[in-house]
Amino acid sequence: MSIYFFVSFLSIILYHYQSFFSFSFFRFDGNFIISYMPLLILPFFNLNINLSKLLLFYFSIVLIINIIAIVQNFNFNGNHFHSFFVAHNAAGGFISIVCAYFFCNFLEKKKLFSILLLIISVYILYLTHSRGSLLGLALALISYYFWNKRQITLIYLLFLSLILFELWLIYQYYDVYLKIGSNNVLEYISNDLNINTVSKANIYIRLLSDWPRAVNCFLESPIFGTGFGSINDIPFRFKEITPFFSYNSQEIKTFSSSHAHHSFFHILGEQGLFGLFIFLLFWISIFNYLKKQEKSIMRNFLILTFWTITFSSLTEHRITTPATMIPFCIILGLYIANQNYLKKSTLTNPTE
Repeated sequence: MSIYFFVSFLSIILYHYQSFFSFSFFRFDGNFIISYMPLLILPFFNLNINLSKLLLFYFSIVLIINIIAIVQNFNFNGNHFHSFFVAHNAAGGFISIVCAYFFCNFLEKKKLFSILLLIISVYILYLTHSRGSLLGLALALISYYFWNKRQITLIYLLFLSLILFELWLIYQYYDVYLKIGSNNVLEYISNDLNINTVSKANIYIRLLSDWPRAVNCFLESPIFGTGFGSINDIPFRFKEITPFFSYNSQEIKTFSSSHAHHSFFHILGEQGLFGLFIFLLFWISIFNYLKKQEKSIMRNFLILTFWTITFSSLTEHRITTPATMIPFCIILGLYIANQNYLKKSTLTNPTE
């Protein structure tokens, strides 16, 4: 994690060091700094806590509050339930973690009340209409099944097949992106494609703007990317430093939630193969750490959440967003701190 932080900070300094002095940067483009901060602190502690009981209490309170909000018709935008978040996708990302916990809680206890909590959490997730979260959770459950059957290779093949399918889609629409540009995509969707529904329009925005934007940056500078935060700075003005290394020289820097709607493409575009490789080393190390731990509801929950975030990140920039990653990183950090305590206790009292 510290290596990825260092690589990212270096990219920020070289691209636009003034970003560090803007709150909007930490809120949007650089939100990974806040999201992953717990993992730089909590693993150094030794904590004696019953994390599963703590989460059962906390997530139950979350369900109660959201049920009250739904009954009061609070923060609905059309049919989309935003819970206490600005965006329905942010709400979906957070609630998907809640669903993952109650799924593991049900598998552990197999009681009527457990399945009731699971049904309520899934219903709330459905109300958010966050398709990326629903898809991510569904694929995570499939992956969880493969993992329990010791078929990890099938999980990697599933992930790879989805990536290849998305790359094929980009190949189909990339020429259209180059022709119309990012600024004219809404007009093209409305007039040329005659699409008037929001859901279909969002799909074509990804195909004609968000994903190709990231690929465009990658093709201009495949090794190190075009600069941390550069995907939002449009129209692109690429300036070549050396062969295979360019940066976006657009003087107007935009800090916004207008990301690539795909975590892996986003990192690839801004930080290139080198940055994505460093991040994947860290991300895979989380899974390798968890699978080595003793089987428990917390271990299973964190693995299921890991896959939920991973697959959700194929349609959203979920792998850095605070609504999803702050809860995950806090829980993972507390889990590691508790494991530290248990190991220390075993060494101190080996006969117990």
